Amino acid sequence: MATVAISKVVIDEIQMYDPRLLAYLIYGLECAVQLGGKVAIITATMPPFIRDLLVQHIPFDGVDTEPGRIVDGRRQLHALGNPSFFKAKPPRHSVCIRPCKISAEDILTCYRRNETKGNSNKILVICNTIADAQRMYITLRQEVGEAVSIFHSRFTGVDRAKKESQIMSFGRTEHSGSGIWVTTSICEASLDIDFDVLFTELSYITSLLQRLGRCNRKGNKPIDVCNCYIYTDIEDAYLTESYEAGDRKKGFIDRDLYEASKEVLLTLVDDTMDPCSIGVCAGIPVTEEEKLAWIETAFTMDRVKDSRFMKAYRQEYSAIRNGELAIIKSTNDTPDAVMARKLRDIDSIDVIPEKEILCHDSLDTDTYAAMEAAKEVLNDGNASATDKERARQTIQQHTVSVPGSIRYPRKDGTLAISKLCYEVTPYWKIPRTTLYYDNTIGLIMKDDIASAYEAMLSHIDDEASGRNNML
Repeated sequence: MATVAISKVVIDEIQMYDPRLLAYLIYGLECAVQLGGKVAIITATMPPFIRDLLVQHIPFDGVDTEPGRIVDGRRQLHALGNPSFFKAKPPRHSVCIRPCKISAEDILTCYRRNETKGNSNKILVICNTIADAQRMYITLRQEVGEAVSIFHSRFTGVDRAKKESQIMSFGRTEHSGSGIWVTTSICEASLDIDFDVLFTELSYITSLLQRLGRCNRKGNKPIDVCNCYIYTDIEDAYLTESYEAGDRKKGFIDRDLYEASKEVLLTLVDDTMDPCSIGVCAGIPVTEEEKLAWIETAFTMDRVKDSRFMKAYRQEYSAIRNGELAIIKSTNDTPDAVMARKLRDIDSIDVIPEKEILCHDSLDTDTYAAMEAAKEVLNDGNASATDKERARQTIQQHTVSVPGSIRYPRKDGTLAISKLCYEVTPYWKIPRTTLYYDNTIGLIMKDDIASAYEAMLSHIDDEASGRNNML
């Protein structure tokens, strides 16, 4: 805290935190400001209820500018209202709200129509889970071949860097190309990409605005035809029922915030739209002001005050203020049922796909040699700290972060973790996973997806072999 007291703290994209971490964050900022620290919060999609929490707990310095309103020395963080910056900007997005689940058929229809017209045909597809993205990729790949690619977080560091470079290059504003990229929420932040058409699942309205920003990013493309298709129905299993630690059925999308987002968007549904008009319908042009109004409507404090999110936030914030950080009682509330409280309820481990270790054909010789050289450095007592850190990063670049649930037996009783570890040093042993991995689709954790992918690859090989035989 002594360091924070003399620091300038910048919080980016505060709307992305879960209630537990948000409680820690707001309390921490409150303490930092009390000690003299400076705080800046940066986001283009500030939910009103989070804005209210910040103003409630943190005394923002009065600034004599609009749209802030000064009351008792606090800067009221009101909505942007109608700033001239947005008034000068024409709509970048023409949206179509689809009250159904995301459809590969819709994506293919749009892709083929754009191909026929000779239009720039860069299509971005955003799914809420890696598994759904992989399923979508397989379905599309079977229809359009190598025109489709996939990017998500479950690649090794080496492969992820290559994927990120590829999508950044393809998604440049000045690049006029043809292809489909299937992604997840990984593309919501930090990726400066500019696609022609977006197909996305709904999670929250705040996330939706981040996703829209990856289509017609610069606003230079015409919007006479719909360029953003938003699908409001998602799997019920993804929705949060509880924020209790260890609840495996709690989902990862807050049900109340999702429903509030969906309710706002459903007012824009065009009941007259012909499903066959994908790729040719006009859609509804939406300005930046109107998009911000979606957030202001969906996420007011009055609307979410009784939500699971706010209940979890209030419980956590109260526990922090009362010094109850050390323990959390289990659901049976017995005296001895306590466990360490985690700052973030995220359980993940780094693993190495066995293919990376046992099948060196998946790595070029130089790469595998570099891994072995890195092990030697880490086991060399005379190596410098700098060299050891570089060696550690080399090894780390060949791991994949996966949910901690991978430790437990699957439904068929098999284990996804090998009994053997990849021993880097006597003190650093990385679990090896038997799950399918390659540098095209990443690590596959669902057996049905792995089977479908391997069947697809086999079919591709058979077709290639048949063509070669004809020659």
